[in-house]
Amino acid sequence: MIQLLQDSRLTKSLYGEFGWAFALKQEDQLIRLFRDDPPLGAVLRILRYDDEITEIAESLTFDETPVAWLEEVRLSISGKPSYLLTRDMSTGIGARSGPKTYLYEVAQGKLRPIEYVDSRTKKKGKIAVLRSMVTNWGLVTSKDGKSQDILYADCEPDTSKDPADFKVYFRRYHFDSKKWLRYQSVKDGYWEVGTEKLPPLSKFPPGP
Repeated sequence: MIQLLQDSRLTKSLYGEFGWAFALKQEDQLIRLFRDDPPLGAVLRILRYDDEITEIAESLTFDETPVAWLEEVRLSISGKPSYLLTRDMSTGIGARSGPKTYLYEVAQGKLRPIEYVDSRTKKKGKIAVLRSMVTNWGLVTSKDGKSQDILYADCEPDTSKDPADFKVYFRRYHFDSKKWLRYQSVKDGYWEVGTEKLPPLSKFPPGP
């Protein structure tokens, strides 16, 4: 069993409109409450049961993230469950402020961040997606209908040009029954979340 624990003092009434980090910096009530005893970081752990004895198989503590969410998902028809761990990285300030989601799996009794392999460069990285003013993600059914792909749009300043210029990264993460692959395309221009939560599907690489 996978479980997420949080500081019991963190209630919805204390959670600000723009996220926990922003609320903690702004609200006198929170500052007084946690001045001498800061909130504990969220803990992600695996529990193992054997003849009514509960054992913690593994525990991960996120000291800088008091508030988090956990969702079990099945992204592949033939695969095992995955876990979306969303950590509140919000500050309430800046276009790239928002909750960040990491993809985990349980392998050999251990919690393991799921990695991707870039389809072009063959480089590896951990799957992590952010919701903010200029980034967003969603799930879509893959072309073969056997899994769900992760689509991720990310608008960033183009540091190779004038600081006012931007480019948008369109990323598709696809599970091929053995590993996660990342397909990516880049276009000049600016995009932010508005009436459309994601750019049109045609903007993203089609995948395999």
